[in-house]
Amino acid sequence: MLVARVEEIIEELERVYNAIKNRGFAHDAEIAYGLGLVITIASAVELGKDVSEDAADKALYIASLAIERAPPRNIPIILHLLRPLRDKAPARYIQLWAQAIKVLPGQNKGLS
Repeated sequence: MLVARVEEIIEELERVYNAIKNRGFAHDAEIAYGLGLVITIASAVELGKDVSEDAADKALYIASLAIERAPPRNIPIILHLLRPLRDKAPARYIQLWAQAIKVLPGQNKGLS
């Protein structure tokens, strides 16, 4: 049902994104809520819904904030769920993975 309302979900995601950008920081609740929106959008893409590159980019930006604060055990799950957005915003998707590598213990050895 939520996937059928993907345009409304994208509009809500843009409100969250704009609030974070205008304020200069994100509250934990915004990040958790935003991640839920992002996962729903990624699910819609996986089911064949069209999502703009701009919407995917904003979604993955919010996801990168979630990656920064997520418990390391949850990061692979988040990355898996967001995979459908990789072709919509490939540069941001790579940045998301770079953020994950920084956060995951033992994954960034030799990258300094």
